[in-house]
Parts: sequence; C-alpha cells; structure tokens
Amino acid sequence: MHDTNLFKNLYSMLGEGKLDRAKFFAMLSRTLVQEVGCTRASFWFYSGTLQDSVVCEGLYDASDGQWSSGMALSEDDYPDYFAAMRDERTVVASDARTYPATGVCQ
Repeated sequence: MHDTNLFKNLYSMLGEGKLDRAKFFAMLSRTLVQEVGCTRASFWFYSGTLQDSVVCEGLYDASDGQWSSGMALSEDDYPDYFAAMRDERTVVASDARTYPATGVCQ
C-alpha cells in the first residue's frame, strides 16, 4: 500500500508556497520512484502553440540518484512517441528502452 499522505503533503507544500514548481516536481518524482518501486519517474508537459514538443519538469533516476529537468523532445525528432501520446493519451512502458514508442527517447 502506498502512502498517499506523502503526495498530499508535497501538494500542500506547493500550495502554501513552501516549494517552488521545480522543487515540487523533483521531490514528486523521487517520492514516486520510492513508493512505486521503479527506477525512474518523470513529468513532462506539452509546449508550443501546436503542442509539438514536450519539456521535462522533473526527472529522478534512482540508479544514480540524480535529478534533472529542462530536456525537450520535439515531434519532428520523435514522431512515434507523439503519435502514441495522441492515440493512447499515456504511455506505460515497463522498459522504456525497448518499448516501440519510447525506445529512441533514451
């Protein structure tokens, strides 16, 4: 069972101004990794007037304990990924390196 209070507390801290957006997504991605037991979690948001790119707001990789953000992917460079997002609205890939829509997004 996951501790939903951890997520609620992070959201409250953001709402109260105790965390800025960057820190919120860094902490949220790390908490998600710890609670779910995966090795990597990230949050991406569409960008551009045509929503033809996505920008990473926060990524945590447990294999090296590093956070990052600011990476961008464009539809021109990753058409399969954007098609999957349009068609499926989400991409669930247990192994992103071998999943057809995300394998090239390493």
